Amino acid sequence: MVVNVDSVETLERRLGAGSLAIFGIRVLGQCSEDTSRRVVGTAAASRLGDGYALVHEPDDNRLETVGPFPAPSPEWMAATSVAEQDRSTEWH
Repeated sequence: MVVNVDSVETLERRLGAGSLAIFGIRVLGQCSEDTSRRVVGTAAASRLGDGYALVHEPDDNRLETVGPFPAPSPEWMAATSVAEQDRSTEWH
């Protein structure tokens, strides 16, 4: 099950107190220190920059920071487009 909420309070209001415990993997963007501590047990998510997220797996107590991928260059986009066109004509 995937659930997207704006706050821990919303989650608990909709699914009941303690409902956070049923989720195996938790992903957080930048949030308050209190929310970060409640969801992943550390203030790490309160220090994230724009576009970064924390992935927390409580079963093995893993916490990873993931960041945005850089935008591809115009040259790469052009080369990819040409390669895709070549590939699509092979099937006809």
